Amino acid sequence: MVAKERAILTHRTPSVQPSKPNSFYQNLLPVHPGMTAAQMALRSQLIEVLKVQDMIGGRIPIGRLWPLLNSADSEVEDCVALIELDPVLKERMLRLVNISIDPNHVDTTTLSSAIFQLGFSKIRQLTFNISVYRQLAKYGRPEKWHQFWARSLFVARTTHRICSGYMRTDGSEYVAGILQNVGWLLLHKFFTREFHQIFAMGGSVLEAESRILPNTHAEISGALCALSALPERIVQAVSLYPTPLLRNFHPDLPENSPEFLAAVLHLANELADLAGFRLFQEGEISLESIQQSEEAVWLEQFGPSPDFALILREESAQTRELYPLFFGEKIAA
Repeated sequence: MVAKERAILTHRTPSVQPSKPNSFYQNLLPVHPGMTAAQMALRSQLIEVLKVQDMIGGRIPIGRLWPLLNSADSEVEDCVALIELDPVLKERMLRLVNISIDPNHVDTTTLSSAIFQLGFSKIRQLTFNISVYRQLAKYGRPEKWHQFWARSLFVARTTHRICSGYMRTDGSEYVAGILQNVGWLLLHKFFTREFHQIFAMGGSVLEAESRILPNTHAEISGALCALSALPERIVQAVSLYPTPLLRNFHPDLPENSPEFLAAVLHLANELADLAGFRLFQEGEISLESIQQSEEAVWLEQFGPSPDFALILREESAQTRELYPLFFGEKIAA
């Protein structure tokens, strides 16, 4: 079945995104020194699969809403018109704005009022979550990875929160958190044999990836970001996050540095393990090891260290509360 799907995807490629030259696709995944012939062949197959992915779904209302939410010239009325065409987004937006502990709170029933109360930043998060989830939910999840999207939400929120302590955020930090692990889903769906081989080897998942795959799950996730026309900073940060400090570079302002965002993504993933959103066993982790990690120490050159204990406690609770609203299902135990 997987081989047949690969063949179908390859056949569909010319009619899906004809405006992008072949060189664009060939550059989606880096070629690493020492790649074997088998890995190069697998890289070509990965590129064929990647060609037909559309993370934002630009032909549907929610996909048309995304660029509108990111435009400085957008009007509330334009957003309302598109949200009205998507009953799921409309219902979740109204539910989100009507969560209140104020006993005198009056439920909001109009989209215009909801947009004003939530703000474009929160609506961007909700829209992106639903759009990505719809696109990738059809790929399924590995059998025991019930908390995949809860982990993604936690990492997104935590990444945004840590970054906001160092700079003015623009929403790209949240998006990077949602997308940093989606490469696993494509591997599980279209390259099932290789996916299971990685976890059957035992030991370090990163080492197993490098032996079996031409590119890491993070690089595949980064390629998906590139195909979605997301900023280069996001593409690089997502691709780098498992080992953010390996390459040589000069520290830049946090808002300009892919390495800074990658280091925060790395720390957010470790906090996700502590929060109970672990996907697989990859060594022991503790709050102390996170606080003393190379990534946490490296961040200190930009300002005071985050309060990891407070972030862990508060973002874990927020993730469990918001997950059903953002993804339309109960959080897995």
